[in-house]
Amino acid sequence: MIEFIPSIIFFLIQLYLLIRWFQSRRRADGKDGWLCLWGFLVGQAFFFYFVYIASPELPAPDSPEQFRQMEQFVLGGFLGGLFTIIGLLYLFGILTPRGK
Repeated sequence: MIEFIPSIIFFLIQLYLLIRWFQSRRRADGKDGWLCLWGFLVGQAFFFYFVYIASPELPAPDSPEQFRQMEQFVLGGFLGGLFTIIGLLYLFGILTPRGK
């Protein structure tokens, strides 16, 4: 279970940024674009960590190690993907930063 600690840390950071993003959208304080960018960057940092540092070798197919790695990948990368989608909505003008 100790290998889940970095994924949980990345998940909690991204969850904090997502909650702050929702609050920023509601308050219209103009920080929602930056929070989305930081969420995306944290997600990319997790993918870099996971692919190059945590699991440079692939485990055998259908093994318990493979399932554990997939659980880690989904836990740490889920919100980063969500921030990527939100960022693309900002980029194409579907969402606009509120406030300032």
